Amino acid sequence: MISEEIILKTNDKLESALKVACEVQRLAKNIVERVSTNLQERNEVFGLRDRVLVGFVLKIYRSFECLADDSLKKRIETTHHLKTMVEAFIYFHWVSNDQSEVRAKLVLAEACDKKKAFFRKNPNSADPKILHAWSTSFDQFTEGLEAEWKNFKKSNPKNRRGLRKLAEESGPELSGWYERVYSFACEPAHVTDLSDHMPKVNGYFDLTQPQTGLLQAYIALGFGLHIILNLMKNASEYYKLNLDQNINKLETRFNEIWNRSS
Repeated sequence: MISEEIILKTNDKLESALKVACEVQRLAKNIVERVSTNLQERNEVFGLRDRVLVGFVLKIYRSFECLADDSLKKRIETTHHLKTMVEAFIYFHWVSNDQSEVRAKLVLAEACDKKKAFFRKNPNSADPKILHAWSTSFDQFTEGLEAEWKNFKKSNPKNRRGLRKLAEESGPELSGWYERVYSFACEPAHVTDLSDHMPKVNGYFDLTQPQTGLLQAYIALGFGLHIILNLMKNASEYYKLNLDQNINKLETRFNEIWNRSS
């Protein structure tokens, strides 16, 4: 059992972190609007590699919004959203380390391949033309990259071992994130957190969130903020938005909460 003292301290830190998260979301929306407007005003063709990278960033942010909402409700399932964020964060860096479009195409081909597999196994779930569309897209992304696709599939990125390989190829920091955070984020999808859901020995149980959800929510929100703040700094620097000071203030506030022992 978690002591009442620890519950109160963790709850206080979670509430403080949620306030930072609200400000982070406001600033993130400002960044997205400015970058999107800037790109359209340039009238340039938005390349595939950049579209994939921005796609990952938007996927991460939307997962962060869900994470923040679930953190407010102190749900253990916050870590589901963190898992999505960490996985996309690793893919983002893996693709960004390749200045060509090869890795971007391989990731898109992987997505098409999974869609093809689903609609083949569930033929009555949608119009057959949808399977054809995904198959056509897969062929387009792998054209001329047959050998690269074959090697990519060997590592099976949707398998945890494959994702570890992509993290390692992206550098020691990402490898560390995989080892320290990704496994934790996978807990609700497996049986690691089963004891949190078990009823008391006297047989009492209900549908309220487990007591441990508070700590899970705080940890998930913390790592989620680390990821979002990192991406915001990258965007500010890359697109010359001059928001470094604003982002650093939010990061300092959050780090004070994260490193607070009481």
